[in-house]
Amino acid sequence: FKPWERVISDIRLVPKMVMLMVFSTVLIVAKQLWDANTFYDSLLAATQNAQVAQQHYEAYLTQVVWQTALLIVVFV
Repeated sequence: FKPWERVISDIRLVPKMVMLMVFSTVLIVAKQLWDANTFYDSLLAATQNAQVAQQHYEAYLTQVVWQTALLIVVFV
């Protein structure tokens, strides 16, 4: 190694990778929650039935929880 390569390669990537994984998971969850809210609003406007919209919204949120748990398992 040349001296400048030793300095560059000495950087520990593990904390940066963990931060990236946490940040990406938070972004994905936020996007899914925003999609769920948009889906609920669209379904409510289309059906004019709050009960049907709420059922589908809760089912979508259940999927979000499972997907988030799967992401955490994959990252760990």
